[in-house]
Amino acid sequence: MLILLALPVLVAVTAMHRFLALYAPSNLLVRYVRSTPRRWRDVMLLVALAASLTTVVHGVAEAVAAGAPEWLNGVGLILAWDAIKFELLGLQMVGGALRAQLGRLGRCIRGIA
Repeated sequence: MLILLALPVLVAVTAMHRFLALYAPSNLLVRYVRSTPRRWRDVMLLVALAASLTTVVHGVAEAVAAGAPEWLNGVGLILAWDAIKFELLGLQMVGGALRAQLGRLGRCIRGIA
C-alpha cells in the first residue's frame, strides 16, 4: 500500500530530474562546452564563471548571516553546486586541452624525425 502512495511522488521526481537535466542553464552550458573542441579560452571562461559564482555564494551567506531571509540558503546551495560543477568541468577541460596539445607536439616531432 505504501508503494502505491509513493509511486506518484517517484514519477514526479524523475520527471522533474529529467526536465532539469535537459533544460537547466548550467546543464546546457556543460553540454555545449563538452561538445565543442577543447580550447584554453573555454577553460578560462569556466574558471572565471566558477570564481564569480563562489563570490556570489559568499555574498549570499553573508547576507543570510546578517539577517536576510533563510530561504536564501537554498539559493546559496544551488549556486555552490553550480560553482563546483564548473570548477570540475574546467579541470576536465584542462586535461583535454593538455592532451590535445601534447598530441599536436607528438605529431610535430614525428614529422621532423
